[in-house]
Amino acid sequence: MPGLMLALVTCISFLQPCAGYSTGATSEACLTLHPGHGGQPGDHADSPYQLSVSPSSPVAGSDLSITLAGTGFLTRTEFMGFIIQVRDVDGNSVGTFSTSDGLATYLHCDNIQDTVTHSSSQPKTSITISWSPPPSLPPTQVYVAATVVKDYNTYWVDIRSGRLMVTGRGQQDTDASSEPETELELEKEPKPEPEPKLKEKHPVYTGCSE
Repeated sequence: MPGLMLALVTCISFLQPCAGYSTGATSEACLTLHPGHGGQPGDHADSPYQLSVSPSSPVAGSDLSITLAGTGFLTRTEFMGFIIQVRDVDGNSVGTFSTSDGLATYLHCDNIQDTVTHSSSQPKTSITISWSPPPSLPPTQVYVAATVVKDYNTYWVDIRSGRLMVTGRGQQDTDASSEPETELELEKEPKPEPEPKLKEKHPVYTGCSE
């Protein structure tokens, strides 16, 4: 009996991290973006992955398209897991993700759908997701933060994009409605024309009948 219990405990200890890895990150990764694996994360300079955001200069109220992809000349480096957030300069998660890709699923950290992670450990070379700013978000600097897992012991944490200025759609409408109205200049009434002066008669003609 003790031998059986030991075997069960051993199996569970091995299966738990594998299950957590294969079905996506847990809420414990919300703050640190750490996948909870063994070992130390790799140096960002050695990462074979790149994070890109489009458009690079978004207009107010526009969504962002975010792509995490492996690099390589002929073949791209595959990865098995990932965590992606959009954060403000204080490190808070911002906005909402949307994806129709079966390779990604949502993780609810501070808000609903404010984080995405992998839905399976199937090898992939890229993932593209869409992000929307909160409707009432004033002009705010944000950046994309990502963790990418090549295998259980090889991963990179908190890879960042450059900063972007984003604004919510509702805030855009508010700004437009708060613009001062231009006063129309009232049409001025025309001044009455002066009456024509009668021409005085020359003294020579004075007394002559008209």
